[in-house]
Amino acid sequence: ANFGDVTDTEWRTVTFHATIDSGYAEQTIENIAVVDGGNLNEPDEPSTDIEVEPKDPVLESEKTAILIEKGEGNTDEENAEVGDTLLYTIQARNTVEDSLVKNLIIRDELPEGLEYVPGTLMVDGEAVTDENDEDAGYYVDGEIVGQFGDVRNTNWHTVAFQVTVGEGQASQDIENIATVDADNIDEPEQPHEVVLIYPREPKLESEKTAENLEGNADFHAGDTVVYTIQARNTVGDSVVENLVLSDVLPDGLRFVEGSLEVSNGGTGDYEDGVITASFGDVSDTDWRMITFQATIESDQSGNTIENVATVEADNVETPGTPSESITVEKESSPPPQEPEEHQPEPNPEPKPEKPEEKGDESKQPEETLPNTATNNFNIFLMGFILLVAGAGIWYWRRKKVRVE
Repeated sequence: ANFGDVTDTEWRTVTFHATIDSGYAEQTIENIAVVDGGNLNEPDEPSTDIEVEPKDPVLESEKTAILIEKGEGNTDEENAEVGDTLLYTIQARNTVEDSLVKNLIIRDELPEGLEYVPGTLMVDGEAVTDENDEDAGYYVDGEIVGQFGDVRNTNWHTVAFQVTVGEGQASQDIENIATVDADNIDEPEQPHEVVLIYPREPKLESEKTAENLEGNADFHAGDTVVYTIQARNTVGDSVVENLVLSDVLPDGLRFVEGSLEVSNGGTGDYEDGVITASFGDVSDTDWRMITFQATIESDQSGNTIENVATVEADNVETPGTPSESITVEKESSPPPQEPEEHQPEPNPEPKPEKPEEKGDESKQPEETLPNTATNNFNIFLMGFILLVAGAGIWYWRRKKVRVE
């Protein structure tokens, strides 16, 4: 910038913008200017330094598992079986140029069913020992760890190791979850991989519920119960052969004709006290369901009724037996009626006993009842006479007073 001849003491200013080139993160950049004039012996050289901070990193990660060796006697070349060897690879990278990942670490805690193959751990393609020592990785107490320190590039960093599939894992889905973390990362990455172990043998899960048709929480004799039975296969990529749900109604319940409903295109019927629903071969893990209604018999007051269903298939060794119990409320009986109160009968006046006459028992006089009516009349008559006499005396005395 050229300002010509300057005769005052005011500031002259030059401003401009500059972009920091990639690759200068964590460096100090010094910028020196030159101020000169035609009559100055030494030019002035003002300078300033800037510290270039790294950007915030953003991680991405992946995890894979491949079958690398079949176990003895295993013939399924496409799928993992018990005894096979798998190679797991976990990789992570920073996606932001000129950023810094502080102390990048990849961890993997092996799930149940997998057994680590000693001496197979590799970090960024380099073999490391299983011990927690000076190298970049280790395997201790079921956990695999790869250590990468501070990472300033966007390259992929990897941890790889081998495992074998343990006993008892046929038909299991083994999910392995790793953790990718760093000191300046708020939320770690968690790449995962699921391995299906063959052969895939189906496993049934079943449930049974009972509800009052009227929506009440309790049950009484005469109420209608809505039963629901449902079942499903919990093992993906397997087939349940000829799935059948059945229910033998226990004593105390009466099936409601026409109430049976069967889901998923199954067929059902009720015969001789048994509800049966057939679904054929099932290759998914969706619920199959039947519902029906039954009325509680009148003699079940106070009883508990247990209803046990059966869920079975041709290729499932142990059938499911979901059950549900209901307790029928005891009906209260009406309170006993109290007997009416009776007035006590008046005791008859005793009569003098006559001497017992001896002789023929057939000539003895029959025992007579007291003449209660006659006695009452005599009492009434005596009272009336006393009343008339009293009135006469009162009248005579009143008249005598007037004469005097």
